[in-house]
Amino acid sequence: MDEYRGRQFVGINLHRRRSVIVRMTPEGERLGPTVRIDNDPFELARQIASWGESPEVVLEATYGSYWAADVLADAGATVHLAHPLGVKGFAYRRFGEDPGMRSSSPTRPGPCRIRCVRSAGTRQRRSRWGSGFDADLATDITRVTNQLRDALLHVHPALERVFGRGLCRYAVLEPLTVAPTPGALRELGESGMAAVLGELSQSVVNRLPAKILAALAEQTVQVPGTVEFGRVIAHLAGRLRDLLRERDAVAALEAKLSGHPTFEIIRSIPGLGANSAAKLLVAIGDGSRFPTAAHLASYAGLAPVTRQSGSSIGSQRAARRGNLQVRQIFYLAAMASLTRDPISRRYYDRKRAEGKRATAALLCLARRKANLLHAMIRNGTPYQDPLQSYRRLHRAASHVRS
Repeated sequence: MDEYRGRQFVGINLHRRRSVIVRMTPEGERLGPTVRIDNDPFELARQIASWGESPEVVLEATYGSYWAADVLADAGATVHLAHPLGVKGFAYRRFGEDPGMRSSSPTRPGPCRIRCVRSAGTRQRRSRWGSGFDADLATDITRVTNQLRDALLHVHPALERVFGRGLCRYAVLEPLTVAPTPGALRELGESGMAAVLGELSQSVVNRLPAKILAALAEQTVQVPGTVEFGRVIAHLAGRLRDLLRERDAVAALEAKLSGHPTFEIIRSIPGLGANSAAKLLVAIGDGSRFPTAAHLASYAGLAPVTRQSGSSIGSQRAARRGNLQVRQIFYLAAMASLTRDPISRRYYDRKRAEGKRATAALLCLARRKANLLHAMIRNGTPYQDPLQSYRRLHRAASHVRS
């Protein structure tokens, strides 16, 4: 079979350091031995050259599989991502007496559902790094902020009250890294704090040192272990400052997507910000692999599932499968749009009046936003508020009458 020149179906089992490659004909006949290669783009590109023209490649969708998908797509292969559990279920599935089902492979119609991926643009590839890293940064910032707040409460509760919600600001963290204890802040004084805050806005320099000194005057007792807690406070303040700088760097990277046409369309939906729009762009791309809005809703886990056993058909329930990140983005967008978009609020109130609970009504609104997004990407037009369009037409009609 080494002289085979027809179309080839290739399966790649991607591991952390090495990968396993198996080639087959459309009839399911093996081509050559199993190949094991190191995870290197150049080695993978060398293997692609022996697969013929436009091979169909099934790649296991494990963590870190994007580099392989990009190399394969750039080389002209049609890449399919298969869920690891789906591939395992395909191996153990029984097909009865149907020879077509028995001979089906993950790249042809059969029980194993996969999705086709296309080569991403340069900006979209860069955003993959930021789309997951910013979520980790948000978790770390919340954790370190709570630890810093707890340490301040042990040492000086009045000082923690002064900082309040502004504990994640550079103006608060800079003095704490230099003078983490109440005694050190008193020695630093108002002029010393102003020198530390010199690069920040003048209004902060004028107000914050006076508030800190007033809070220090409310407590005259030194808590035991203040020096030890001071080391912890200085470390946590410096760590939180570094995390905030990393978050700003990721936000600047995601801002480079502002010129992407699909990004601008996604961002125009009420309730979606730049961060969520960047994550959606990474997850769904240009939307061309979703033929209908129902396909996008199913991918996001927003399509209802019917309870059915034999001839008994029960009620419908929310799906527990799909892309959890995409579903969360649509759900949070639905929640945020309740106070910003009167049309979304009216739809939510109508679902609540029909007897649905709050969560079910929000899921219905999230599904509607998925349908809206698919239509906008298909037509290549951003979101247009129907109320504003009506007012614009009404004003134009008034000018015509006058």
